[in-house]
Amino acid sequence: MRWPFMLERAGRSGFAWNIPEWFGMGGAPHVLRRGDTIAAEIFAFYGGMESQQQIDVCVGEPDALLRELEEVCRESYEVDPALSHLERLPGGMGLDGDFEITEGHAFAFEPNALRDGKRVCIGGTVLLTASGPEELNTIPNRLNVVD
Repeated sequence: MRWPFMLERAGRSGFAWNIPEWFGMGGAPHVLRRGDTIAAEIFAFYGGMESQQQIDVCVGEPDALLRELEEVCRESYEVDPALSHLERLPGGMGLDGDFEITEGHAFAFEPNALRDGKRVCIGGTVLLTASGPEELNTIPNRLNVVD
């Protein structure tokens, strides 16, 4: 899979992602080194429904800044966004500002944090069920580490 179904980036700088430069413009691909991160935004489709998944992977133990950014993302993922305190709802909402979240709604939560050229982005899909919210994935909800 590749864009538009998946966006990715790799390296030490994580400002944004798209298709890799070498994929679209030629040249050698990035060679992963310890301390690099790999990020992807995956657009999965099933039964006419779309779900977005974020994943960030660090090669080797993350530095202190990456762990701090991960903590900011986790706090954002777990804290109620309290949309009611906003004077104006974000774009895409009805003009009257009313919307009702009911059983069966699914949402993509994608908190990310960026500082000093490093970025962590986590998150996936949550479904509202009769017994409350249900995470449909857990692996991309943290900074994953591989050696």
